[in-house]
Amino acid sequence: MIDTAYAPTGNANRSAMFDLPAAEKGTSAEWRVAQNPFLIAALVFATGGLYSLWWLARTWSQIKREDGDSGKAPIWHALTAFVPIYCFFRFHAHMRAIADLAPVPTGIALAPRAMTFAYVLIELVGSPKVGVAFSVWVTTLTLLSASALFGWAQHALNATWGTLPGGAVKGRVHPLHWVILAMATLGTIGGLLGGD
Repeated sequence: MIDTAYAPTGNANRSAMFDLPAAEKGTSAEWRVAQNPFLIAALVFATGGLYSLWWLARTWSQIKREDGDSGKAPIWHALTAFVPIYCFFRFHAHMRAIADLAPVPTGIALAPRAMTFAYVLIELVGSPKVGVAFSVWVTTLTLLSASALFGWAQHALNATWGTLPGGAVKGRVHPLHWVILAMATLGTIGGLLGGD
């Protein structure tokens, strides 16, 4: 959801949280939503990685609107996460699209190959098929790594939106985000209290 009231003026045209130029009313590309990277990371972690599918679809849709490529299919793009091997190529394409959007260097290092390599490692370590002994610690480590990866990608996308004419609009925290985070917190506490 877009916060339409977000349009500071003058030198205060920077979002304190993201350091992005805020869009002037009526001149913004409203699809350029600068979401809090920590929120994205927390939601990826809280949902066991499922939120990353939503993030892939949503940001691919934003990129599609930005570059006008009608061949981009956000839902199918996100669902490729379930296709072995091919998912890595699609993730690389996503990171490359973010990197290619910026007309000038953003100061945020988003190296598509390095991001994809990290994604491959996370998937391999987190996959029970690879033979890594499943444990709570391995799961937690892979979720934390995936959370950091998607949070960093959002941070880079925010910086990219900030370099484009019209800037970005500040993303709002949806009530469902709070519900997801509260349920994950309660589940974690319950797991810790009920564990051996």
